[in-house]
Amino acid sequence: MSFLACFENLEDSRIDNNKHYDLLDIIFLTMSAVLSGVKGWKAIQIFGVAQLERLREFRGIANGSNG
Repeated sequence: MSFLACFENLEDSRIDNNKHYDLLDIIFLTMSAVLSGVKGWKAIQIFGVAQLERLREFRGIANGSNG
């Protein structure tokens, strides 16, 4: 079982208008950033923009790079 498989049944309680990104993509980005030593939400966002193409090698992140 993969790490993200643990979260597949997690309920996404966000309002539909706020669902610009898949919840599993957010979890994947957050965990990738934290494991890379990133600290803080702004730094996670910067990491995501900078590493978007690399992250897409592991997960088909549909949205992104809108700083």
